[in-house]
Amino acid sequence: MRNTRLRARWMRRRSIGRWNLSPERRLRVALILTLILTMVAFCTRGDAQTSVEARHLKVSLVADRTAVSPDASHRTVPPHVGLLFDLEPGWHVYWTNAGDSGEPPAVKWNLPTGVTVGPLQFPASKRLPLGPLMDFGYETQVLFPAELHVSENVTGTVAIAADVNWLVCRQACIPGKAHLSLGLPVGTGGASEAAPLFAKTFAALPKVLPAPAQAVFTRVPGGFQLAVLTEIGRASCRERV
Repeated sequence: MRNTRLRARWMRRRSIGRWNLSPERRLRVALILTLILTMVAFCTRGDAQTSVEARHLKVSLVADRTAVSPDASHRTVPPHVGLLFDLEPGWHVYWTNAGDSGEPPAVKWNLPTGVTVGPLQFPASKRLPLGPLMDFGYETQVLFPAELHVSENVTGTVAIAADVNWLVCRQACIPGKAHLSLGLPVGTGGASEAAPLFAKTFAALPKVLPAPAQAVFTRVPGGFQLAVLTEIGRASCRERV
């Protein structure tokens, strides 16, 4: 019993001595805590960005409208969000079918209840030859749009967060990632500053062939020939691959 009381007294003295700091030590602790809180606040702000500057590119989360409305209010074209890549000269990111090497950008959405985002849409790409290899992708600038759907019970502001991964390449490839966020109020809004980019991208999306059309591959010396037939016996486009 006596040993227990002595141990409790020793622990109490140790605790008091630990927190009975001198004025200099108190000032030092206060400065350290202030620095830690400042760094935490800075990192929190850095995680919530619509744009991120990364190696050889800038990636942004954009929308084609300044506000969103529930699906029932727009029966034709839903609002869209998108990943906008602005690339340094000579660098590229990849199409959904990257070719002999590479990997297209990917995104994981973090959305509130009642909000969904469709798959990324990839506009027509360009050829990116590298020695004997042939890749397909985009240089300078590219926007990958996706449909945004909002249910009728959603109100306030729609908080959209995206974890984005990509591979940016020139002679060598560099992986990158970013956490982006965007808030859109629920209501009636107009076209955003990015709306012209969305319109340009929609016009460049691959089109589905009409029902009577056919794609025919023919073996030719040195490769294959692709013929797209829009009418019986008539080829509207021929390309050797």
